[in-house]
Amino acid sequence: MSVAVVLYYADRWLKYDPISGVVIWRRAVNSRVSAGSRAGTVRPDGRRQIKIDGKTYLEHRLIFAMVMRRWPDPEVDHEDGDPSNNAWLNLREATVAQNRCNTAGHRHKLSGLPLGVYAEGPKFRACLQREGKQIRIGVFATIEEALAARMARDCEVFGGRYF
Repeated sequence: MSVAVVLYYADRWLKYDPISGVVIWRRAVNSRVSAGSRAGTVRPDGRRQIKIDGKTYLEHRLIFAMVMRRWPDPEVDHEDGDPSNNAWLNLREATVAQNRCNTAGHRHKLSGLPLGVYAEGPKFRACLQREGKQIRIGVFATIEEALAARMARDCEVFGGRYF
């Protein structure tokens, strides 16, 4: 569906509060969704989604389109890393590399270590990936030191920032 058609429906059916980041229905959609209720549902990954005319859209992308009157190119990033915080000041158009900076809080499924930090004997190695190649940052005495080095280098390489 083109952005013009999506915006036509969004403008008629949805209302966005840029301060709170909440999208509500302007009017009742059906017997289960009343006017003034919060639009959309929460996905397992914490992001919200809204269905318009039978098609599902990620809420932060839809918000970007409603405000800027175009689709983001290529992505929308939650600057604070919280996928449920859709306040306008928290959203930015970003490259895939910039959006990647938000992975610092994620952990490996098996080891439980932060992404980009690996146990190496009694110490911890920090590294990151760029264009399929591993960038080695260094070996550190603690997880915290390795993570701090990884976060700093990640943002140098990918152009994001941490709070």
